[in-house]
This record gives sequence, structure tokens and C-alpha cells, in this order.
Amino acid sequence: MPPPFSRVTPGPASCLLLLLLLLPSSRASAQTDSMPRKWYDTLKVTRPRYAYKTESEKLALAAFVTVAIPAGIAVGLTSIVPPGVSILQEDGTLRAGVMISIGRGFGGDTAAMIFFPKFRVQAEGGVFFRRHNEPVLRASLLFDDPIVSVHPRQFYWFGVAGGGGIATDFSSIGPFAEGWVGVMNPMGIRFIPLFPMHHYGLRARAGYNPGTRTPWYELSLGVTSTFW
Repeated sequence: MPPPFSRVTPGPASCLLLLLLLLPSSRASAQTDSMPRKWYDTLKVTRPRYAYKTESEKLALAAFVTVAIPAGIAVGLTSIVPPGVSILQEDGTLRAGVMISIGRGFGGDTAAMIFFPKFRVQAEGGVFFRRHNEPVLRASLLFDDPIVSVHPRQFYWFGVAGGGGIATDFSSIGPFAEGWVGVMNPMGIRFIPLFPMHHYGLRARAGYNPGTRTPWYELSLGVTSTFW
């Protein structure tokens, strides 16, 4: 009998028996690691955050989306095709109308982050109430003069514009002169409501109708948009 705390050297038979006992457990561990994880093991990782919200939070989120999406679409359309109101003096009669105006700018320092075009071509359509030939189309060539910035980052400028064009109500075509005064934002700003270029202000026109051989005058308040 060996003394207490003496070193005992295992024999070959003992080593072989220990190896046979450990081999099945190592194989099972390797198979477990190589098997793919079940979907319910990763549910908490891949589950969207929306699934963890309470019913009141889900209701609030649904209400926000219901309001935000239509409002965003309306703001985007209004920024691209903005409306305006006009008063037309023709044949001794005043008529109110609604107009939309969209245009394209040409020239300018396009290498700069924000810039103003050298000139712009505006197309406009509208309707005047209680007028025999209601639809009116106009096309004009305008030159802008931004005078002074009214915004710390020069996003808005006070300025004037002038030019002329032609107008038609599908019964006659005649010329007109145009002047504008108000606030404008330059091109190059890529977010709503500063995209595209806008002119907010008062516009006056004086034209001639060859069909009736009479002059007409128009005063408009609203917004126009100009792309580059």
C-alpha cells in the first residue's frame, strides 16, 4: 500500500479508458456547434423594434404615419408646383383667379454651392372665375436681380425681376410686360422647401389682347418655382 500523498503514475490501460470516455462527449459538442440555430433562438435579435411596442405606442405610430405621409406629399407637390392668386382687370371688370407657375433657369455660377441663374423661362397656367374663356396660359422670359440677403446663411434674398412674354386664352395671343418684387431663394439647396428655386412676392403684368383690342392688367400674390 503506497504511503499517503505519494505520486501514482497511471498505466497504459487507465489512459486508454479515459480517452474512450472523453471521445463521445467531444463529438457531441462538435455536432452541437455545427448545427444551425433554430429561428426561435434568434427571435429576440431579429425581431423588429415595432414588435416590442405597447398597443398605445403602436396606435400613436400609426396615427403619425397616417398624417405624416399625406402631409409630406402635399408639401412636396406644393414646393414643386406652388399656387398663387391673381386679380385680372379686363374689359373694365375685375376677376379673381388661381394660377400655378413652374420654370427653368439658365446660366449662373453652377460651380458654387448656391447660385442664381442669369435668366429663367416661366410657364404658367390658371383659371379666372366668371370669365368666358377661363383657361389662361402664359410664357415669360425673366431676369432676376437679388439685391440683399435676408438670411444668415444667404438662403433668402430680397430682389426684383423683370421681363416679358406672351399670353393666350385659346382665342387670341398677345404680349405682356412683367415686374416682380419679393423674396427668393437661390438654386443648389437640396431640401424642401428650398428646392427648387422659389420666388415669394408680388407680381404685376400689363398686356394687350388683340382679339378684343383692349389692354389688360394683372396683380398676383404667390410663389413660383424654377428648376435648373
